[in-house]
Amino acid sequence: MKFFKINISNFAKQYLGVDYDFLGWIKVLLNPLSTSIDEYDLWRKNRFYLIHITSQVVSLNGYLNDRFDSVNRTIFISNGNQNAIGTWIALESETTPYFALGFVSEDQGQFISLEAESPYSIDFIVNIPLSLINQTPQIISAVNQYRLAGKSFSIVTF
Repeated sequence: MKFFKINISNFAKQYLGVDYDFLGWIKVLLNPLSTSIDEYDLWRKNRFYLIHITSQVVSLNGYLNDRFDSVNRTIFISNGNQNAIGTWIALESETTPYFALGFVSEDQGQFISLEAESPYSIDFIVNIPLSLINQTPQIISAVNQYRLAGKSFSIVTF
């Protein structure tokens, strides 16, 4: 979808009415204009793509794969309600506290926190391959740019 549908090489011939002797010279003068139009069109397409990225999982997942792993497309976003290993979690409506080390009874476990206070209560998990571990700060920045305010996430490598 090109913004300007101008063929610069035909522009001089059609609108300036010059002879073929000066046509090459006019094309050389109009070449920076052609380059500027192409650069603007590329910038416009890029901005059009960026403004259509939302915090929805499908949109953010596609953006992260396009930007960081365009060949394999192995980055994916999973639900953050998955519990940490070795931690038992009850619903807050049950008013049951967390217990460490997988114990599920009050006399065996150690109180950690309620569900909202838990450090493990993240909203979503961004799963990245081990080959992208050196790009973790850029991935965090990209996710922070598009995530909703108040939503927390963590990055897990696989």
